[in-house]
Amino acid sequence: KMQDPGYMFELTVAFVASITAAISAIYASVPDMRGKSWLLIIPAFLSLVLGAWLVYRAHNEGIGEINVHLGHCIAESLLLSFVPTAILVALVRQGTPTRPYMSTTSVMLATSLMSWVALRISCDIDDFGHGCVAHILPFVLLGGIAGIIVPKLLKW
Repeated sequence: KMQDPGYMFELTVAFVASITAAISAIYASVPDMRGKSWLLIIPAFLSLVLGAWLVYRAHNEGIGEINVHLGHCIAESLLLSFVPTAILVALVRQGTPTRPYMSTTSVMLATSLMSWVALRISCDIDDFGHGCVAHILPFVLLGGIAGIIVPKLLKW
């Protein structure tokens, strides 16, 4: 798969979005982000580019089979994202975030995109339907749960 330019584009955009989201999550723990609130635009834009790419892939390749392997992909996606999320939440919590929802969004983007990259590399099922259900859906659910819980942890 490493010779496929679309695959490499997908991984590169997700990796860069994850790194910039982690940097913006750390800056979000500082009051008023030291004037660098523009940092939140970069991972948001790259996530939109990735989303548009995935819609393009779905349109061109079709959904394919939705193979859900509960023991493999979904469990690994939650395991891959739990520890980095806990670490980033601990780092952000040490600061004083004035924007708890932006902090939460940045943490979830950083951890879910990096975990998604790891799953995309390690999983040999390349159907778009499997990728959506087993690789993306757990992060959407985790992000929804974190959107409810984490801002309560970040209040000061």
